[in-house]
Amino acid sequence: MPDAARQLLCSLFSASLLDPSAQANTSRDTVGDWLFNEGNGTYAYDSSAYYHDLTLNLDAGAGWTAAGHTGTALALNGTGAAQTSGPVINTDQSFTVSAWVELTGSVLPTTNMTILSQDGTRMSGFYLRYQIRSGTPSWCFSMLDSDDASATWRPACTTSPVTTASNHRPH
Repeated sequence: MPDAARQLLCSLFSASLLDPSAQANTSRDTVGDWLFNEGNGTYAYDSSAYYHDLTLNLDAGAGWTAAGHTGTALALNGTGAAQTSGPVINTDQSFTVSAWVELTGSVLPTTNMTILSQDGTRMSGFYLRYQIRSGTPSWCFSMLDSDDASATWRPACTTSPVTTASNHRPH
């Protein structure tokens, strides 16, 4: 892959939250769980009961790898993406997202990299990302006050700097 320091290997993404098609899902079902255990192809299948399969758009340098957290993983270098056909998370209700991420290479990325997000009508509803904050690499979860370009971002970030020494589970 072209720039090993910029690769993100995502071997698990889990969105635990309310069913977006229901007003209130009191069982708190997992509405998206992508294990990335396919190992090849252009889809990552959702193992939750909601079947929000991901379509993979893998540009040069992005693809499948056998070096995942628990088997295969999706290796992204800033040029590829995985997306569902529509929203999975109802962001005006409580929700949890998490991902296993491995930053590969001996040097940390020097640019921000989104691990997962969900588009809104005008703006993304949230970002889980590797972010450089005041020169320090951090894991950040950010949400907007509303789906408006003038809305304020509300970030929650790690206080300890990110290192290349281990796998990470930002959530």
